[in-house]
Amino acid sequence: SLGWTHMGYNNGVFALLQDNVSYILGLENQKKLYFISAVSSFVPLGAFVGCLLAYFLQTKYSRRHCMLIADAMGFIGSLLTLIANVTTIILGRLLIGLCIGANVLIVPIYVREFSTAKNRGMLIGLGGLCNYIGAFATYILGFGITPKEEWNDSQWWRVMFGIALIINVLRALLLQTVFTYETPTYLYFYVSEHASKESLRIIYKEEFIQNKIEHLENEKRQYTSTETGFSLFSSLFKGKFRRAAILTIILAQLHQYNGVHCFSYYAKSLVQGDPNRPFGMTTVVTLTILISVIKALSAWVSSAIVDVFGRRSLFVLGFAGCFLLEVTLGVFSYAKLYAYSIMNLYMYLLVYTTTIGPVLFTYVSEVLPEAGVTLALLAHWFGFFLVIQVFPFLEAGLGLSGTFFVFSSFCLLGFIFCYLYIPETKGVPRDEILSLFSETKSDQIELLNRKIQE
Repeated sequence: SLGWTHMGYNNGVFALLQDNVSYILGLENQKKLYFISAVSSFVPLGAFVGCLLAYFLQTKYSRRHCMLIADAMGFIGSLLTLIANVTTIILGRLLIGLCIGANVLIVPIYVREFSTAKNRGMLIGLGGLCNYIGAFATYILGFGITPKEEWNDSQWWRVMFGIALIINVLRALLLQTVFTYETPTYLYFYVSEHASKESLRIIYKEEFIQNKIEHLENEKRQYTSTETGFSLFSSLFKGKFRRAAILTIILAQLHQYNGVHCFSYYAKSLVQGDPNRPFGMTTVVTLTILISVIKALSAWVSSAIVDVFGRRSLFVLGFAGCFLLEVTLGVFSYAKLYAYSIMNLYMYLLVYTTTIGPVLFTYVSEVLPEAGVTLALLAHWFGFFLVIQVFPFLEAGLGLSGTFFVFSSFCLLGFIFCYLYIPETKGVPRDEILSLFSETKSDQIELLNRKIQE
């Protein structure tokens, strides 16, 4: 999950350094805006491509080697951002995006394939915690940013960009020295049953190995296809995966349109307080750090409760809570009630990062085969890119309060959608999950009967 730490760190570091770096590069006014927009857009664009690239690499070179390739791309990208040049920084952020996209696809799959049905949600959910720890690290390092009059002489921006190198190198070293084994699922699907058994012995006692092999055989029968290349993506919508693929892709889109990026943007100005009576620097710093603390703690809580309350319950409660909180924040921001808006912001972050934020990746990775996970995450990154592009126009046309009302409508749609269509997968062995998405009820009834007998 260090790959998720890398993602959280890189998603947060440029937001803190954009003014500093623009000043170093001599960019002002429109040129500065174009530069910031390009750098911000190229990360999700790179992630989109990286996710697709990782899909083809992870079956040919294995999950572990794919993560090593991702670390190499992230390492080169971070090196390029250390050069005070517009082109190299934009190219570097694109390569970092490739690394992020690959990690978002591969890490949940890798963790899932080393997990049991009972702790699968918790272990995958720890990736969300690592993501927010990475973001928290950027805020702490942000204290080292010098005043503007010292920017020409300060190299702190290079230090902050360079920290991402350490994360890439650390994970690569761990994968080469400690975590040198492949997942049982990958080995069973693409290497041999004997190799899979050796990997399973890392997780299970000997008496459970054969039972797990039988589950892997059922899983292989259900989740492998005779289709190859890009045709495998289209085949998802024709056969047994059709309903699961459609529902998870819609869910991934609604996950992005819930307004969290709007909140993140608004938080930067919100913690300043009333423009006529702004807060002091100590208060601003405290409120900003508290945002990261809430995210990290909430993600930890989410990883602890996802296998207790279930995925569907957290989706339903999360979308409902985000809807109510976005409506109230729209009212508070329109009325310029800054104290209430700040409390509302914290409550929103608490709800989002405990529920729908990290749980999506757990759900998608356990429901679909690799091609389906790739499609769902491509939809996720497309939604991220779209929100970044559309948000400034929404804010300019409707104001922040109107923008919150727009995003709240997607939260309401998410609540209705999850309540009506998303089945619960908590504790269900992966080779039985597809039965939950059957368009007829016979497979679901059969699975329910087995659960009752157990």
